[in-house]
Amino acid sequence: MQHLANGAPPDPRLVVRASHMSNQPNSNNGCDEVIPETRVNRARWSVRLNADNLGRRSDNTRKTQEMWHTSEGDRFLEAAEARLFKAGVTGLVERVKEDARVEGSGYSIALFDDLTWSQRLAVLESVATHLLTKTDHMPELTAVNEAAIGSVFDHISFEIDMEIENITSGAAWRQLVLDACHECFGDELLEHDETDGEESAEDDADYLPESASCSRPDLWHQLVQSLADRILWDRDYELMGEFLDEPPEKAAMLRQIMGIGDDYFAAAAVDLHSDQEAGDTLRRLAGILR
Repeated sequence: MQHLANGAPPDPRLVVRASHMSNQPNSNNGCDEVIPETRVNRARWSVRLNADNLGRRSDNTRKTQEMWHTSEGDRFLEAAEARLFKAGVTGLVERVKEDARVEGSGYSIALFDDLTWSQRLAVLESVATHLLTKTDHMPELTAVNEAAIGSVFDHISFEIDMEIENITSGAAWRQLVLDACHECFGDELLEHDETDGEESAEDDADYLPESASCSRPDLWHQLVQSLADRILWDRDYELMGEFLDEPPEKAAMLRQIMGIGDDYFAAAAVDLHSDQEAGDTLRRLAGILR
């Protein structure tokens, strides 16, 4: 289904509360703390032989607690990490709703971009439900739902870029990221004196900004991806096109080597087939994101 009949879908208010988006800028642009080692693992073809990775996708169908199978263990998001993710989902849902009215400019992750707007809405409800609430089962990881999570964090980076470009808009998104980083990486932070906030150094990606007023997009993007890495194992969804181009036997061998389940790429996106389904999905999302 490409479009809803009779205009746009129902529009419940999916607004992140101001208390979750507070702007607390401090002085200057500097960055004076450091994360010792970057966590970003871009999708790659290297052989991963450790027992923790092999079969990690195929194992998560087992009976377990009511959580998401993240790279940090089976869990759901809480506190500052949850507030940031809620804000990202909220913003992305608003964009998907606009796609129902007029075709948008495309998304940064090809697999998510290839979905219809109604499939995007359905998968965003699924990841929000399982990452932000307790449910009666843990979903299997698929290229579709992990691409949706990646798209949420890419949207957060986009909002930060817009915030930095428009200096009158405050620093609410950067403060959300900073709060989540302090919460998630707090015991790993070391003080570091940044002598020049405008120049890029080789290890700049490891710096945690001293305050939300830091206007270095490259630093913020790295931190957003580090937070995404606490949920995503890697970026295997970026490899879907390559796997589809391979002969079945070779694709199966590569999946086994990389610890990717047989259904990871094959699992189809759920779709919504009526105005009523879309409206119900938006109402459920409104309840999760409030």
